Amino acid sequence: TPNPEVVLMCGVNDLKHALTGRTAAAFHRELRVVVDEIRAVTGDKCWVILPGLPMDCATIFPPPLSYLAVYGSDLWDQQKEKMSDVARRVVFVSRPTLEVMRATVGDDKPLTSSDGIHPSEWGYAAWGGPNPPPPRPRRPR
Repeated sequence: TPNPEVVLMCGVNDLKHALTGRTAAAFHRELRVVVDEIRAVTGDKCWVILPGLPMDCATIFPPPLSYLAVYGSDLWDQQKEKMSDVARRVVFVSRPTLEVMRATVGDDKPLTSSDGIHPSEWGYAAWGGPNPPPPRPRRPR
């Protein structure tokens, strides 16, 4: 049997806590706890995949708030990338660009659901395939 994989989508809801003083370093510590909890259930051979979030697709935030949301999401994605540097069998996959997502599903399909923040079915299709960004190269562990 192949090794199990868990895709852990996190960051946007966690980012909301930055308004109450939560830092990127705290997110990193909490992410480590979650990775350890996943391993406690799945075993040490499990791969944990941390995808970057395509916040530039969200339509709920008007400019300039949208720029702040993307910046904050990037900070949290940097913590996911750091986690892939320090934790065994953790891979960070950077978010696709808006151009790549549009090329995948077309300009006429909404990438977000009616709430303006969660991906639509086309947004999920564009985010994860058919050609998602490759995982960041990493040293063997």
